[in-house]
Amino acid sequence: MLAALAWLLVLLGLAPGAGAQMYRWTDERGQAHYGQGLDSVPERYRANARLLSRPPAPPRSASPRGSPSG
Repeated sequence: MLAALAWLLVLLGLAPGAGAQMYRWTDERGQAHYGQGLDSVPERYRANARLLSRPPAPPRSASPRGSPSG
């Protein structure tokens, strides 16, 4: 279990800007699993899968203040 968590942290550290959604789910034996995207979670475990990270919000377009609009 500790090794799986360490591996997850390594993967997250390698691609900080990847924007992937990481999910964690537990199988019937109590084994924790991790995957990118809800489609990587087996269908029977999706209801109990937990979202660990979300993709970053897109940057807001900056509009200069006080600029004429025409």
